[in-house]
Amino acid sequence: MRQTGWPSQQWTSSVGLSHHLAFYEGQNSGAPNNNSFSSLSVPQLTEVLPHAWDVTSDTIAAWVAGTIHLDILLLKSITGIFIKRIHQEQVTGLVETDIIDPCFIPFVIRNAVKTTIVNGSKPDRVEKYLKEDLVPRTEIGTTF
Repeated sequence: MRQTGWPSQQWTSSVGLSHHLAFYEGQNSGAPNNNSFSSLSVPQLTEVLPHAWDVTSDTIAAWVAGTIHLDILLLKSITGIFIKRIHQEQVTGLVETDIIDPCFIPFVIRNAVKTTIVNGSKPDRVEKYLKEDLVPRTEIGTTF
């Protein structure tokens, strides 16, 4: 594998992601509206996301969701994004927060990946959200 300055851990993570994408493609090959990953590669991923440790699994998950045209439910140990201790129900622009990596919000807004952050440490909230009940959360995007 050709290296472009990434530490070996990032290459290992990228290769792992490629294997998961291949597995997804194999599991869904007969599904209608199948989104094929066969044309995707690690170099394409590195062209879309910055080559930095600022990119965490949150942004990589957003990339996968955007690639297969799905919304993303991000489970965190907090209700969502707070600005000056005020819970934000919706975020439509760039904000500074320490609960997600700094690449996440710009990526989901730029790529129109509808995102919801729910407190995953409270299983009842996740269950209620999945049943389309109202729960404390933060939605990120430009259309709601």
